[in-house]
Amino acid sequence: MADTSLRIRALKALNTLNWGLFYILGRPLGIAIHPYDLHWGLAANLKKQLSRNCVYINYSDLDFTYSNQNRN
Repeated sequence: MADTSLRIRALKALNTLNWGLFYILGRPLGIAIHPYDLHWGLAANLKKQLSRNCVYINYSDLDFTYSNQNRN
């Protein structure tokens, strides 16, 4: 939630770190979008990230079969 200048700076730093790890490690990257994110301080960054040439999936696309079978 980027609603204050301190949070905006902290989230920009964390987002940059996460994108770097995403590229270096080749692991999936989760993006959580809050209701007002397109109106607050990181709106331009969010739009830029979502316009990148990536494969996006939502929760309904995930296969939880393995994790659900191993619950006891």
